[in-house]
Parts: sequence; C-alpha cells; structure tokens
Amino acid sequence: MDPTRLLCRHDCHEAVRTRYNNIARISKAVQERRLRWFGHVLRCTPHELSSTALDPAPLPIWRRRRGGQLKTCLDVVRQDMGAVLGLRRPSLKNRMG
Repeated sequence: MDPTRLLCRHDCHEAVRTRYNNIARISKAVQERRLRWFGHVLRCTPHELSSTALDPAPLPIWRRRRGGQLKTCLDVVRQDMGAVLGLRRPSLKNRMG
C-alpha cells in the first residue's frame, strides 16, 4: 500500500468494500444462528431455562429500570423472521402464538 495512504488513513475502495462485505456476512450468520436457536427453544418444554428466557416479564421482586422499554430477545427474533420470511407484524403474531 502507498505510504501516503497509510499516513492519511485513507482506504482504497476495494478495502472498504471487503470490510463491509465481511460485516454483512457476519451479521447474516448471527441472524441465522439466532433463528436456529429460536426454533430449538420453541421445541423445548416451557419450564427449561432457555424457554423462560424469552419471557420479557421481570420477577415481582425486581425494580424497574429508568427509561423506556429495552429491546427484548423476542423482539429481535420477530425482526429477523420478518426480514428472512418477509412477514409483517400481524402474521408474525399468528405464527408465533
């Protein structure tokens, strides 16, 4: 690589494209793993820890955090299913129960 590019911290177009292509591939792999995990959790019994982790309701002895609603794991899975399957929100509710 040209020494002036190293000094100025400018990347060539190919380097930027490969970097963002790798990020897209990684995020796609994370999305696939998340949906695979969700399918596993749906097949589990309701008393297992992985199944109870999907319930966003806090225990009665917990205090509520300040601020708005945090994004839950189930919200992220719904978003992933919508992106992969092309489903909108009402059909996701019917599909997931």
